[in-house]
Amino acid sequence: MNSLLEHAARVLDHQPTRSMEAGPLHLRAVRETGVDVPFDRFMDDLKQQPDHFAVIPPDPVIGAVSGWDPRQRSLYEAAMEAAGMMQPLIVLAERRVDNPADSGGADAGAPRPATVTDVFGDVHEALTHLLHAVDPEDPLYTAVTGAFEELHATRRSLGS
Repeated sequence: MNSLLEHAARVLDHQPTRSMEAGPLHLRAVRETGVDVPFDRFMDDLKQQPDHFAVIPPDPVIGAVSGWDPRQRSLYEAAMEAAGMMQPLIVLAERRVDNPADSGGADAGAPRPATVTDVFGDVHEALTHLLHAVDPEDPLYTAVTGAFEELHATRRSLGS
């Protein structure tokens, strides 16, 4: 993996969801490493590393507005762009944080694939932080509690 992608992986590893929109990730990695790679090449490089990165395309509903009045469509697309919803989402597909349970062998501290248990634990931790940060009257609180129910149902259906 090249130095720009290595840095992008480190940046993603320090995000609460281990994900970022492609544009901001590219800009930050270029700025912080000084490696000037065009966005298109950056995206191609990411896609060639499926063991390290998942590239999730933007919401396909975006194209559904093609029949709208041009003014309404441009306002909608501008709002979606401002929210980062018209850019691919880049997700770190590996666990890069050192595993304290490692015995200190030759590959100690090396990235290891995330297990299903790791992923469920990360989701649970993120939802717990949101639950404690949000007022129970806030609609986000209801969304978070619903997400907990979905997480539990998913774990049960997968037997994890």
